Amino acid sequence: MNKGLVYLIVVVVIAAAAVLFFTLGGAQALAAALNPPEPTPAVMGMDQTTLPVVTDNEINVAGRVVPAQYRDLSFNSAGVVAEVLVVEGQAVKKGEIIARLRDEEKMALSVSEARLAVMNAEKAIEDLKRQAPLLAAQAAYDITQTKEKLDKAQRTRRAMDYPKATQKQIDDAYKDYKAAEEVLKMVEQYANSENKEMRDAYNAAKKERDTLLSRYNWLLSQYTTLEIAEADAQVMLLEAELQDQQRKYEIYSQGPDPLEMSIAESQLELAKAQLRVAEAAYADLVITAPFDGAVVDIKMHSGDYVTPGQAVALIADFSKWHIETEDLTELSVTRIREGARAEVHFDALPEETFNGVVIDIKQIGENRQGDITYTAVIELEKADPRLRWNMTSPVVIKTD
Repeated sequence: MNKGLVYLIVVVVIAAAAVLFFTLGGAQALAAALNPPEPTPAVMGMDQTTLPVVTDNEINVAGRVVPAQYRDLSFNSAGVVAEVLVVEGQAVKKGEIIARLRDEEKMALSVSEARLAVMNAEKAIEDLKRQAPLLAAQAAYDITQTKEKLDKAQRTRRAMDYPKATQKQIDDAYKDYKAAEEVLKMVEQYANSENKEMRDAYNAAKKERDTLLSRYNWLLSQYTTLEIAEADAQVMLLEAELQDQQRKYEIYSQGPDPLEMSIAESQLELAKAQLRVAEAAYADLVITAPFDGAVVDIKMHSGDYVTPGQAVALIADFSKWHIETEDLTELSVTRIREGARAEVHFDALPEETFNGVVIDIKQIGENRQGDITYTAVIELEKADPRLRWNMTSPVVIKTD
């Protein structure tokens, strides 16, 4: 075949193919392939199947069932587990001990002693308040008694500035003495009598004579410096007692002594501080239930060594269920609020519809496969024993 003829046939075939390509829209397809459209923001970085369905009045999101309360438990200090007091599935009350480390009993005794010290300090304050009226009454009585003693002591001291007796008192004392001496002479013969009554009469007369003689001599004498000093000291002592009693009455008639109360309150604060230290040390050695619930998981055994913060048990409260959303995006979260109504369905219970209310919207979003999502917590109005932790639930949240 002629080469020119072959070349002509090839050119005709190519031209025909080109006409057919452009006739069928191939040019547009080629242009679209070479210049793909920009992805929309809703599609960039995420799988469109995870987007919540949004309408004017509601948002459809996915959720999962969680207990109203659940918490991983851990010790606050390192140590060896002495005893695990519960088993998995066991119901516990708030404050019930789950497990304890060694030396817990010793620390429990320290807590009891510290609590006793607090009680004693509190009692001391109450005693001060209760005793104040009684102490005021006692002080008032002491004041009257001391005033009488002081008045007598002052009169005695003033008398020392004058002679001990008048001349008539001295003369009368001398007459009394001489009369007693005459009586003594009359019975002197019975001094050594075998008759007891006679001897007693002599001894009585002699004692009377000696007493009257001492009185007569005392009236004749002057007050000594020592006697005056003793009288002055007695007056000063009674005056000081009276001032102290008056001070006590003024204080206690208004209530407890402020200084005693301040000391007692300081002792109470110290006792409370020591109790807090003892309780903190004790708390480091035990795990207690933070709320009523059930022990879901135990990850420790007696004799195990544990470290602070190590999760050793899980407790949950199954009396009430919450739904936590999983795909609520930042574009949708602004459209709902706490208190919003919600309808919840469960894949495992397709025939049931549960009503709930949004009780919390977490402030911090999480990055899930490139999207920032927020968690809304929905509380169901009624519990259902068929619900289980982590069941999936389509949720419809009503918007404003």
